[in-house]
Amino acid sequence: MKKGDYTKLAKTWLENSSKFELDGLALKGMKIDRVELGYIRCYFVIPDHLSDANANWNAGAMSVLIDDMAAGAVFSITRGNLATVDFTMSFYSTVKVNEEVEIEASVVGEKGNLVSVVIDIKKKGSGEKDANANRNAGAMSVLIDDMAAGAVFSITRGNLATVDFTMSFYSTVKVNEEVEIEASVVGEKGNLVSVVIDIKKKGSGEKVVVGKQWMHANSP
Repeated sequence: MKKGDYTKLAKTWLENSSKFELDGLALKGMKIDRVELGYIRCYFVIPDHLSDANANWNAGAMSVLIDDMAAGAVFSITRGNLATVDFTMSFYSTVKVNEEVEIEASVVGEKGNLVSVVIDIKKKGSGEKDANANRNAGAMSVLIDDMAAGAVFSITRGNLATVDFTMSFYSTVKVNEEVEIEASVVGEKGNLVSVVIDIKKKGSGEKVVVGKQWMHANSP
């Protein structure tokens, strides 16, 4: 892994990410406050178009932002091509539309060509923690979150909120390749429902990603 000081390039890269279709929806309005080697801090007011059914910040949209923040932090120390191999999100509270959050992405470890990043999201002012995450692939996590919600919604009509989210990557998928996605409810504990999402290449059956989620279901 070629290392150096790429902080200016990392800031430019993060600013340009908002010009892409999916990233633009998730990042529009984000303010970059500080970029250092292995560290980025931003502020973000949650816009109306990123709300879920309960007017909270949508978990899928949050994961896209986290993906880009993590990539920016890694990009500040290396210009190599990046690929996610593992991702975890833990939720501590909800954020309403029009609330402002502070987001910090920090490189916390390196092993060969692997880089570990932690992203902390907390409410600006109160400092209340909203989410803690290790790096992911944003677009795929949106799909996984929606598939998990669909599987849970098939057994309950309650309002759903993701409380824990893990993705493990086994292979890559190229543009125009077809995949098969299965979402299965595998456990329940009170109002908590556990879901496993398997993504594999259609035909060969090669495993691509396994997602595991716990969702909280409130009665309607």
